[in-house]
Amino acid sequence: MANWNYIDYWTITSDANAVDFGNMTENSRYCAATDNGTDDRGVCFGGADSGRAAIDYITITSTANAGDFGDLINSYAPIMAGACSNSTNDRGVCGGGNSSANSIQYITITSTSNATDFGDLTIGRESTTAVSNGTGERGVWCSGNPQGAAAFRMDYITINSTSNATVFGSRQRATIACGGFSDSGI
Repeated sequence: MANWNYIDYWTITSDANAVDFGNMTENSRYCAATDNGTDDRGVCFGGADSGRAAIDYITITSTANAGDFGDLINSYAPIMAGACSNSTNDRGVCGGGNSSANSIQYITITSTSNATDFGDLTIGRESTTAVSNGTGERGVWCSGNPQGAAAFRMDYITINSTSNATVFGSRQRATIACGGFSDSGI
């Protein structure tokens, strides 16, 4: 099997090649990742290798191997899930992954521990992305696989309040494995 546990970094303001940061605790393809902004911690949820239900973390300003953060609940091992966070209250949220998965789970990013149930997405999906608007407390999941409704559907949550997701709207085109970004100052 190929080695899928490496972490690279680069300085966004300087044109240059990526540099070695360290390694994940084990191989982890297609994991979902987010960070808590001002407190300097990044987390990765799940991944495709070994039915991975683990959560890893790094300190973004210190190059080193990832540490074990905890585990997702019910052996949930998301593949190509979406993750987002709220920069004001330090909550990281992971949802979707695997074609029938609609589970949403959350962690407090500064405190290592196992994940807790948040609620459910309106439809199961993999190959999805999630974005948040930081201080506005809203997370949105965009599209995903399988084909059909999941390829168009957008759901949203209020990151600071555990509950099931609500339909946000639909994409104009079916999208699978898309990327996303937001204006986190809003």
